[in-house]
Formats: sequence, C-alpha cells, structure tokens
Amino acid sequence: MSGVDENTRLPIVSGALDYLRSQPSQSERKIGIVGFSMGAGYALWLSTVRPEDVGAVVVFYGTYLLDFSKAKASFLGHYAPEDEWEPTRDVQALEEKIRGAGREVTFHFYPGTKHWFFEEDRPGDYDREAAGLAWNRTLEFLNNKLL
Repeated sequence: MSGVDENTRLPIVSGALDYLRSQPSQSERKIGIVGFSMGAGYALWLSTVRPEDVGAVVVFYGTYLLDFSKAKASFLGHYAPEDEWEPTRDVQALEEKIRGAGREVTFHFYPGTKHWFFEEDRPGDYDREAAGLAWNRTLEFLNNKLL
C-alpha cells in the first residue's frame, strides 16, 4: 500500500469503524470487514490497529504484509493465480504471516481468473462462476464468525 499516508488512512478507515460502532445494533459486536484490492490492504491494517473491534476480515485480491500478532480476527482471502498486481508469492507470504501470528486464515485461488474477477463492471476480468463461489464463501464465513 505504498503511496497511502498512514496519517490519511487512519482517520478515514478508523472513522468508518467508529461510525459502525456508534450504531446501537453494532455497539457490542465484532465487525466484519470486506476489502477489495487496495481496500483489502485497509481491511488487513485495521485488523491490526483495532483488534478488539474487528472479528472477521475478507480480502479480495489484495495483500499487505503487517505484524498480525495483535490481530484477533479470522481471515478469508480470494485470489487470482494469474493476478498481475498481486503475485502468488505475495499472497502466500501474507498467509504465512497471518498463520504465524496464530490467527485462523483460509485463502482460495480461483483458477483461470485475474485481478478484478469479482467486478461485474470489468467485463474482461469478471468471472461469474468464481465471483459467485467467492461470495458464497464470504457470506458463510461472516455468518460463522460474527453471528
């Protein structure tokens, strides 16, 4: 996530979490975060700086190598093996970092897909079957970790 100043990121991303926590129905619950690409990096980062609030993190084609030792969330990831932005070795390194911190992590690769495979507005990259499977896995994960 180079080029994104932490002084800018903190108030925006953490502020969104503060807003959710201010809602009566969410004030006592752990929050689930879903992030895509750069947003995946924000979601991963938030799990490390707000561990008491974040219970589940789902990332789509995004990585961010951090110290996950303070994180308390469970992690689910959806990746494309032919991703020009997120090489498989970077995804594997992230998975190892999270697992090494003792956190639950499951990453899926969707054969034949590229970055943006979930984005319907990217017809050259969108993969309906992979997107559907990823979404079903996401909903099941969030339901199991947050309800």
